[in-house]
Amino acid sequence: MRELLSELEDRLERIMGHSTLFAGRHVTVDVIVNFAAGRLSTEQRATAAVQRLATLTDVLTGRDRLEPGGTDALELRFHVTHYVGHARRIARSALLAPVTGTHLIVTVGGDGTHGEALSAYTEVYGSHSRANLYFVRLPFGTGNDGADAPSLEAAVRLLLGSARPAKTGELLVTPTGMPVHRGYNIASLGLDAYVAYLTNRLKRRFAGDLYKVIADVMTLFYERIVGASQMTVDLEDPSGAHERLERIFLLLAFGVSGGRQYGGGKLVLPGKENLCAIEPLGLAGKLRLKRLFYEGKHVHEPNVTMRSAKRVTIEYDRRIPMQIDGETVWLEKECFPLVMEVALPAVPVLRYDEESGAGSVDRA
Repeated sequence: MRELLSELEDRLERIMGHSTLFAGRHVTVDVIVNFAAGRLSTEQRATAAVQRLATLTDVLTGRDRLEPGGTDALELRFHVTHYVGHARRIARSALLAPVTGTHLIVTVGGDGTHGEALSAYTEVYGSHSRANLYFVRLPFGTGNDGADAPSLEAAVRLLLGSARPAKTGELLVTPTGMPVHRGYNIASLGLDAYVAYLTNRLKRRFAGDLYKVIADVMTLFYERIVGASQMTVDLEDPSGAHERLERIFLLLAFGVSGGRQYGGGKLVLPGKENLCAIEPLGLAGKLRLKRLFYEGKHVHEPNVTMRSAKRVTIEYDRRIPMQIDGETVWLEKECFPLVMEVALPAVPVLRYDEESGAGSVDRA
């Protein structure tokens, strides 16, 4: 992977050298690379992904004849992760280190890698803000559902200048007896978490998309393998009103907002509601629902409950898988009650904006 890392360094140096985002500013860029991410998890995939980045860099800086962006000075520092949680530690160290001018933290990986880096900001600054700091992600994960740029090309255009500053909210998930888990897209319990669990285990063992096929087949037997029983869900909506749901749920998904997708483009939260709960289905129903997910049409099914909530408390009496932004953990019955809540947007990011042009986002 050493040659691929060198190529990655060269391309990012070229992109940032042509960027108009921080004209006239000293820019420090910490790049966190996770070679375990879906599109980098084998040498063949990583080679193809980095080559795609190289091609986009050549086209977008050459075809448009972009001149260097005019940064006063550019410092790139590359870091490679080696274990789960390493991206958070790297980001935390980068945040605590003295930096002059603008600071950009770029993650090269999936939802989990980026989520770890974002969580470090909250650990260091809490609800406070820091000027001239932004997080950006190059989407090299399996699903890339929580990315602020919808594609790798959009991410390159973002770094070149098509960006606007924003702040992202957080999901705070607290199982009983465990530390708080932080997410930035969707947290869920049940069937889809089991799919994520299988996907993460199988994607390194099988070439192409075979692991997805195996995961899909295995989920047809989810209830036989994992089981399901009644779940009690106490939810509080944005107005402060309370509601209790007591049913057997095959899946419960809770997003940082509505209009969210996961699982490689499944529109599980297509509207304003940020909670989706699905009751058990037969084989034909599961196959039908999978198709409807991609189009966001499952919300009209009689066994699907959609709600808007800012906080949910869940009681459950058996073992169940949980996923947060694609990263999975098994919860035992002692981990309940479990609380999921949405925190106010606080973490500074750059989002792709094709209408923003090649202007500076730095206001300091």
